[in-house]
Amino acid sequence: MREVVSKSGFEEMRELANKRGNQDKKPTRRRQEATPATLRALAFRSGNECAFPGCSEKFVSHDNFRSRGQAAHICALSEGGPRYDRTMTEEDRNSIKNLIYLCSKHHEEIDKINPDKYSAENLRKMKEDHERRVDNACYSCVGFPELEAVTEYIINSRKTAMTDDTQNEFDKIRLSEKIELNHLTECDHDMIENALQRAYLVKRFIEERAQMDSDFPAMLKAGFREHYYALFLRGKRGHDLFEGMCGYVKRPFLDECGKQYAAQAVLAYLFEACDIFERR
Repeated sequence: MREVVSKSGFEEMRELANKRGNQDKKPTRRRQEATPATLRALAFRSGNECAFPGCSEKFVSHDNFRSRGQAAHICALSEGGPRYDRTMTEEDRNSIKNLIYLCSKHHEEIDKINPDKYSAENLRKMKEDHERRVDNACYSCVGFPELEAVTEYIINSRKTAMTDDTQNEFDKIRLSEKIELNHLTECDHDMIENALQRAYLVKRFIEERAQMDSDFPAMLKAGFREHYYALFLRGKRGHDLFEGMCGYVKRPFLDECGKQYAAQAVLAYLFEACDIFERR
């Protein structure tokens, strides 16, 4: 017969204490990080190069996520870190406005070696100056050849025939209303506004192509619409849908800066100028 050994009063108290201690333990809160979409947008805006003045280090193509530069926080993510701002939410801290793209050397410089030397205001200006320079340089590379490559890709990737509703003229609607309707993020809004600096060129290109081929605007819209609905039927909405469209138009041109910016310009133009994104 198996002998039952009784527990001492001390052992029972210890077990009870351990049980209570485990119950009182709160699950460790996982620190929020910037989303992959935000990191991709940051790398693109920075021209895939370090934003520190005078640094010439460039990183590999956008599709190689493991070998990129580093997203440094302007105001630290955690309390006690450099330039920590307790008034910011975690979402604010991980937003693209609070991130600057740096090489490992300059990330260490601003956060560990000389953190007091770099104020939040100084780093924001550093980021803005660099991204403005990249935008100006890359959008200046956008011309008719780049727009030709992007629009031909959109048209040729279409798998279905045009329907009657694609034959309409482009409809002009208010940009702010469309952004709100589609629940786009601040990052998306900034990208659209930056890309629209080439909207006049996209419009002129479409008009000139339409003189040679009257179906060109409708075919472009049809190609765009088809991919939009493919993403929509897969459950994509808001920012996820818009990001999917960005990926679609830029995918063939990952190593060609001018064509990537041309793709963004076409996307922004179609977003503003036609009714594709009016659907919920």
